[in-house]
Parts: sequence; structure tokens; C-alpha cells
Amino acid sequence: MKVALAAVIVFLVPSAVMAQPSELRLNCITQSLFDVNENTTEKISESFPAVVRMGAMNNGSGPAAIEVSHIPPCQIYVGSFNDLEVSGSCEKTAVGLRLKGFLKIDRTNGAFQQTMQIEKVTLIFSGQCKPAEKLL
Repeated sequence: MKVALAAVIVFLVPSAVMAQPSELRLNCITQSLFDVNENTTEKISESFPAVVRMGAMNNGSGPAAIEVSHIPPCQIYVGSFNDLEVSGSCEKTAVGLRLKGFLKIDRTNGAFQQTMQIEKVTLIFSGQCKPAEKLL
């Protein structure tokens, strides 16, 4: 319980207080999928772990990376963070297709939004992240 509380505090404390780089492990649950091209929304329930690494803050923001090993198109989203959110993007080519991804996590309530673009198809996943708890 104390570990979970400490993780919540680290995640939610304004980053201006954090001068040193930090790492936070999250459990995220995808709750909906919006297909931009088809203009349809689908409820889904899929969970995935995420690791957020935030560097030292300078002038209100700092470098960040979000590692998600179980969801496409990328395993690492590189970007930045501020007091309100951490976000990153990625781009790669696989099987001759150009893939782009963008992932944003709200630091105040844990809501996330992941956008995937594969050629002309755009999908937006939304859900919630919480600090992971140790099992043992």
C-alpha cells in the first residue's frame, strides 16, 4: 500500500519539484477505440503495462520516454513532459507500411490517448493508467 501511494505521489507531484530523472511503472486499460476513417467508436477492454521515464525538468518541461511492450505500432514513444502531461511519438516502417504513433498520458488523472496511423487509416485508443503495484 505504501509503495502504491508513493508511486501516485511521484506521478502527480508537479515536476518542478522533481529535479532528478524519475521512472514510473503503470498499468493501463484501453476502454475505447475510435476509427477516424469509419467514424465509429467501439468499447474494448485490454490492459498493458507502461514504463514512463522522465528526465530533469528545465523551464517547465523535460525529456520523456514511454515504453509499452505489448501494443503496436511502437514499443518506445519519445517526447516530453510538463506538469500536466507526458507524451511521445514514434514512426517506423514495417512490411512496407509507414506507421506513426502518438501517446499522451494526463499526469493529473491518468487518462491516456494513443493515436495510431497506418498509411491512411487512423485509430484513436482511449483509456486509463494507474501506478502499478508490486505483487510480491
